[in-house]
Amino acid sequence: MLAGVLVAVYLVRPFLLWPMSLVAVVLGYLYGPTVALPVALVGAALTATPPYLLGRYARTDMGLFGTVSSSGEQLVGAVGEARGVLAARLSPVPGDPISYGAGMAGVSARPFYLGTLLGEVPWAVVAVLTGASMRSLSPAEFAVSPELVVVLAGLALLTLSGPLYSHTRGSQTR
Repeated sequence: MLAGVLVAVYLVRPFLLWPMSLVAVVLGYLYGPTVALPVALVGAALTATPPYLLGRYARTDMGLFGTVSSSGEQLVGAVGEARGVLAARLSPVPGDPISYGAGMAGVSARPFYLGTLLGEVPWAVVAVLTGASMRSLSPAEFAVSPELVVVLAGLALLTLSGPLYSHTRGSQTR
């Protein structure tokens, strides 16, 4: 029964504008890191699906959506689909705009889910461990530092730096 509730929560979460990490914190509290981490990662992929599909089917060449679609396609063309999603997921940007953008940029499903699963690992670990630390109500047991956000944002930039450099060099030599 809990599995059904979890699937329902993960599917409606984007429409309720709840943060993705909220469910992972609750899972960490209820089940501990060993069980909660894989469930949170699968849940991250599941909850990213509705915005991704909306982005894919809302694609247009007109207006703001057209601009987002063409910019996303150019970025994905320069860095690759999976790498682009991975870098976006590692960055401290909320997950739903990333999913919408990936859909509007025409990212295919396999690279989308691969980038999502890999990119959400650090955030899921933090959320699950935060929830697990609430079991003992000991803030000293686990604390998230702002440096983590900076490190992950740097990792996102590093992930994109090589392909973007090559793309920029290639466009300058034309």
